[in-house]
Amino acid sequence: MDLSILTYFVAIADEMSFSSAAEDLFLSQSSLSKRIKKFEQELGVELFIREPHRLSLTPAGKSLLPFARRIAMELDAIRNYVDGNSNEKIMRLRIAAFSLLSAYGVDKFISNFILSHSDIDISVTEMSSDQCLDALISNMVDCCFAYDFGQYADDAYTSIPLKSERLVALVADDSPLAGSRGITLEQLQDYRIYVPSSYNEPLFKQLLEENMRSYQFRTEELGIWLSSLHPFLARTPGSISVLPERVATHYGISSVPILDAKPFTLSLVFRSDSVLPAFPILMNELEPFFEEFWKLQD
Repeated sequence: MDLSILTYFVAIADEMSFSSAAEDLFLSQSSLSKRIKKFEQELGVELFIREPHRLSLTPAGKSLLPFARRIAMELDAIRNYVDGNSNEKIMRLRIAAFSLLSAYGVDKFISNFILSHSDIDISVTEMSSDQCLDALISNMVDCCFAYDFGQYADDAYTSIPLKSERLVALVADDSPLAGSRGITLEQLQDYRIYVPSSYNEPLFKQLLEENMRSYQFRTEELGIWLSSLHPFLARTPGSISVLPERVATHYGISSVPILDAKPFTLSLVFRSDSVLPAFPILMNELEPFFEEFWKLQD
């Protein structure tokens, strides 16, 4: 398969017009139509619903689009990378990250990546999860390491999962829940739930609210370090806190799985229309690093 066909497919899907896409691609409309028809025959599915005055994607076309867009982006990035090297240009990569990434080894990965790639001008900015999304929208950063619980479902973003996560309830060592196999969302209503301050990191409260829309629960925000949660819970009977499981483990806090909480992921997120030469390099090194990291941790 000629991978450039994916670029053609994306162009047609964006324009919803063979003639407009052909013009953008400097191809004749008939040539473009023939190539797409051949591509559909190779796949064994139709990608477009062709009507006299309307073009739309079939379900198969909608499913293929995000994958095609990502591959097309990487093809452009490779071309730009080759052009950039031939012109001795330095690549740029602006990364946003939130403060808890040390629990996932991301701080180590970024440090190693910076040391290994002097040809890339890399900047890292620490910000909250909400700020990461705003920074992507405003083009202040090129990508971010963030939790993804569905807020990046829009086609405007590409979210590559690095680690699956779940919420856990943090309890004191002498709590009746300590050591239990799990707690349900409904049972959480019996406790006062303390969450880290949403001023610095709104994510935990958002995740809790996402999960508990159908329940009545009492929350109170705490302006304390996560490492101080354990002694606080020990001094406050009938209280719990909620964090992602890996973060609780990192801080050595006793935790109980919330059995029916929705799973989410730690992901690398970027705008789907971003084309940077450094992206393929970053993603090529992410997979083996995290594969080895999770093997060691698990």
